[in-house]
Amino acid sequence: MKSAILRSSGGSMFVKISQAGLGLIVAIVLTRLFGAEVFGIYAYAIATATLIAVFTRFGFHVYVIYAINKLLADKKNDEVGTVLLTAWGTVLGLSVVAGVVLFALASVWSDWTMSEALMLAAPLIAAVALMQVSAGALEAFGHVVLGVSLEGVGKPVLLLVFVGTALLVKGQDAITYHDLIAYYILSDLLLFLFAFVLIRKWVRRDLGGFRFNRQNLKPTILEARPFLMANAMIQLYQQSGIIAVGIFFAPAQVAFFRVATQTASLIPFGLQALQSVMRPRIARLYRENKTTELQKEVTWSIRLLVVIQSPVMAVALFYPEILAHLFGPEFIEATTLVVILAIGQSYSILSGLNGAVLNMSGFANVNATVSATAFAFVVALMWPFITLFGVAGAAAAVCVSRIYWNTALVFGAARYSGVHTSIFGKLPISQRSQ
Repeated sequence: MKSAILRSSGGSMFVKISQAGLGLIVAIVLTRLFGAEVFGIYAYAIATATLIAVFTRFGFHVYVIYAINKLLADKKNDEVGTVLLTAWGTVLGLSVVAGVVLFALASVWSDWTMSEALMLAAPLIAAVALMQVSAGALEAFGHVVLGVSLEGVGKPVLLLVFVGTALLVKGQDAITYHDLIAYYILSDLLLFLFAFVLIRKWVRRDLGGFRFNRQNLKPTILEARPFLMANAMIQLYQQSGIIAVGIFFAPAQVAFFRVATQTASLIPFGLQALQSVMRPRIARLYRENKTTELQKEVTWSIRLLVVIQSPVMAVALFYPEILAHLFGPEFIEATTLVVILAIGQSYSILSGLNGAVLNMSGFANVNATVSATAFAFVVALMWPFITLFGVAGAAAAVCVSRIYWNTALVFGAARYSGVHTSIFGKLPISQRSQ
């Protein structure tokens, strides 16, 4: 089984390496072509849409993995269609409502520097949320590498193709941040349609077709609700700092923070790949009461990951100027931000598969509670930290809250599921009686 996990992890790791590399390439291309001001507005629109999509996707991007594997294990294949159709329908409805509200708010705050970025973000929300849920559905059917590739590889490749085509047809001076947002939306919609066609084909071939049971609509939504914050903090931490910086500072500072976030995100790509591979495995092993086997797999996989990721952590922590300089000479100012954010990201790796274990063992409500508390914590820290330390304060708020979040999840996973997720293996934490 280790070899199977290693093969899947290797494929997902390759995708995550490609994602990190392509993400850097996209950011480098856009910053060098259009400068910090344009990139700052573009980045703020993307961050706003992604942050709101964390809530409009309603946790379905993770819930479908849990629910579909549970249904298949229980031989309830005819209920899979209800889960998928409910997920897509709910996400689309919530995203449209959120987009209308955001556009209205941006119209009211028309004098604010970033109001136009908010208007641009409004139509982005549905595209981002639908694509992310579809990626989770691909993972649920065992196509982990394809699911991870959807957003990690497909989006940046399409975006680069659209930008490159526009450069040839329109020329660099004719391209605005409106065009960049349009290319982003088109990329997400194409990926969603691609995933939808594949999933529809698999369900019809292997499960007999989509069967929607209206009676299961409400129970499905209620069961998905605890997954709202599941895996959401990854996006919340990446985007909340950018949102806060945009409130207090000019678009160029937003660009610096986005570059720092992009650079620091090189650190956890392996952890995200491992989570994608292990989530279905965790769900099945825990349901089959094979917690000893699960504990061994969780511990050795995270230890191996730390060894693999250590060079990236070292560069981000001790030589950040090498990475920051790739975006252009003006972005050397982002090096301090990179170090601060890298500390939090490194701690995330050492903490292991805490959220994945809680979600896939049926304790998504614990993850949701801890994550909501951590999000409230980072929001509470933003204003005083920014007041004291400027843009670096936003990075510090994200770092401190991330450390709290991961620590709480490690203890929560051990107490509720009995699985110890950190690099240290079993800790002196007693499991809570069920």
